[in-house]
Amino acid sequence: MKTKITDLSFGDLKTIKQEGILDKIIPIWRAKGDITDPQEGRDLIIELAKAKTPKGIEYTVVQTVMYDDPCPVHEEKELMDEWLADELTWNDVYAKKPVEYLEAVAQGEVPVWDSELKKFVYGEESQSVIGGSSSSESEDEDPQSYQDVDDELPF
Repeated sequence: MKTKITDLSFGDLKTIKQEGILDKIIPIWRAKGDITDPQEGRDLIIELAKAKTPKGIEYTVVQTVMYDDPCPVHEEKELMDEWLADELTWNDVYAKKPVEYLEAVAQGEVPVWDSELKKFVYGEESQSVIGGSSSSESEDEDPQSYQDVDDELPF
């Protein structure tokens, strides 16, 4: 059974101001059909921009969502079939990050793995890590620093 866009629960992806990512994608879906169809779907081009609150805090907004012409997921049928049969989910691909990592990103900082503290650090705390020692084969490393990247993934 195919899932319809109206059957899904998107929570915070839709906004009261009608400026969320799905507020811009759903009209395309309604006008052009199922954009996720493997044979007749469409690539979406999402343009982001920085905006400011009245207090001057910057945040990212979806400026536009454009779409390409319908096309198959891939021209090679065997590769497309392999991708469609793959049951990986976003949770399988992207690891959950600890709170200190998310705090750093939310504050516009760059989180750095500290092998001694065994956690991500940022800001003043991360300065000691940059000049500090590192061990390349330590199990205290950032767990994602050595993972292989598959260039053949469909996203």
